[in-house]
Amino acid sequence: NAQVALYQSGEVDFLVATDAIGMGLNMDVDHVAFAGLRKFDGVRTRWLHPQEVGQIAGRAGRYTRDGTFGVTGDCDEMDEDLVESVVNHQFEPIIAAEWRSARLDFGSLPLLLKSLGQGPGRAGLTLSNEVLDERTLRKLSQQDDVIARCKADRSALLRLWDVCQTPDFRKTTDDDHQRMVRTLFDDLTTGKKRLPEDWINSQFKALDRTDGEIDSLAARLSGVRTLSYIANRPDWLANPAHWQGVTRQLEDRISDTLHEKLMARFIDRRTSVLMRQLGEREVMLAGVSPDGAVTVEGHVVGHLAGVTFTPEKGASALEEKALRNAAVRAVGPEIARRL
Repeated sequence: NAQVALYQSGEVDFLVATDAIGMGLNMDVDHVAFAGLRKFDGVRTRWLHPQEVGQIAGRAGRYTRDGTFGVTGDCDEMDEDLVESVVNHQFEPIIAAEWRSARLDFGSLPLLLKSLGQGPGRAGLTLSNEVLDERTLRKLSQQDDVIARCKADRSALLRLWDVCQTPDFRKTTDDDHQRMVRTLFDDLTTGKKRLPEDWINSQFKALDRTDGEIDSLAARLSGVRTLSYIANRPDWLANPAHWQGVTRQLEDRISDTLHEKLMARFIDRRTSVLMRQLGEREVMLAGVSPDGAVTVEGHVVGHLAGVTFTPEKGASALEEKALRNAAVRAVGPEIARRL
């Protein structure tokens, strides 16, 4: 949300996003430029379907203003049929929707597994591929002590499916996620049938840091979100309200730090401010200091020695343009005065 706000406020001119931008993000976008037309869908890398291209391209344009779409960088050009399909909103019909039964049978572990694999039994629906919760359940159901516990106590079976639905925000391997789920299952079906305070406290302490670079902060944030999910299961913890509060606060702190790191790495505030103000103002606040430093709206754009101006070197073509345009407005009147 904070990064979207930067774009909406005009502080940055471009927003780089994944294809998830097509999932209903309501923004004032004029143009969507595709950097690629292939994606990894969790199983394989494939071409985007035309309706997916249309959904993403459809983020451009708002109310009565038309938007545009195209490609950028090394992206392959879109063929004419694809462009025509998107522009005219004409796509091949969906043959079937993916489906999984909601009528699960908790009579026994084998019956639960069987009910998850039950077909829809009607046209227009197709059984979905196994997803994480079902893969986790099938893996744990192969372990003898899990089988015995579920057979002896139906509540253990209900709890097994409960913990298997824990999301993997960390995007770890299936094996790693299944080990964590097995830990949850053991603690929630034995002894006090609650997660030990020592365990959740150790998980929290390992994540309670805001140092590190972007990748480590993003990974830590994902870990906190998994912990936050656990904290929001009131029957899993002895003191859920406390852990809900501290995990939410930690998530906010890491999110804020990550946002600041992203801004520091990818946003040149001088360029952003100058580009925006060049477009908005006819008169800009400019000055030349006694040592020759030329400033525009508080930003140094170069140095003036006599009537020779040396512009600041920009880190990018966009910054060079901003500095050059700002310098023209700032230095012209001063050179004329000196002559």
